[in-house]
Amino acid sequence: ETAISRHTTSISHAAVQLAHQTVGSLEQKQVLIVGSGEMARLAAQSLQRYNTQLTIVNRTPARGQELANAVGATAAPLADLPTLLCAADVVFTATSAPGIIVDAADVANVMAQRPQRPLLLVDIAVPRNVDSDVARVAGVTRLDVDDLRAVVDESYAQRQAEVPKVQTIVAQELEHLLHWLREREIIPALVALREHTRLIADEELARAKQRIANLHPEVAPEIEETMDKLVHRLVNKLLHEPTIRLKEQAVKGEAVRYTQLLNEVFG
Repeated sequence: ETAISRHTTSISHAAVQLAHQTVGSLEQKQVLIVGSGEMARLAAQSLQRYNTQLTIVNRTPARGQELANAVGATAAPLADLPTLLCAADVVFTATSAPGIIVDAADVANVMAQRPQRPLLLVDIAVPRNVDSDVARVAGVTRLDVDDLRAVVDESYAQRQAEVPKVQTIVAQELEHLLHWLREREIIPALVALREHTRLIADEELARAKQRIANLHPEVAPEIEETMDKLVHRLVNKLLHEPTIRLKEQAVKGEAVRYTQLLNEVFG
């Protein structure tokens, strides 16, 4: 009922969202994720909504393969990164390496082999994995955490704007639940009232049937059927309005008092 779940506050999710906007669409793109930690995992999961050709690149092959298996991607060792860059459209870097793993010289060499094909580098690592000078290479766009914070901040603001709507919905649903629970409190008393009334009606009906059977046995079966229907309708009509009023009082929190009153009156 609200849009609170449509906005991301994760840097990894924001990175995928911004990459999608930057390149027009991630569908059918060759995408690399360098790293296999939490940030890389979240980015890989976010990418699953798009039909990308995803490769997980990691220094430790086993960890890279584990993440690749989890998201339906392929895995490659970090040593293959220069070759993989030649075919990539989008690269997310999210390693815990203390220094640069994608430098401007390597990227310049890559772009020399593919001058007509743009490359987007999205660096979500802290400290940064991508040399800031790569942005000077023709055909290369570089985004980092600072660019992504604006997306996250906007998403957070949008989520906050939805909070009052959520609070209103929750309050309404709680009120409905409270009404239902209070109404349920009076149900046993209403059932007992109906059974008590029906018992009295059945007793009187049985006496009337016996008199008719004694006086007019030839028409007793037909009359008895009519009397059964009449008494059934009469009991329902007599109890309809009291049932509604008792439920209304129960919703107002008076279930206990009216239950006690019914017990005193009808035993």
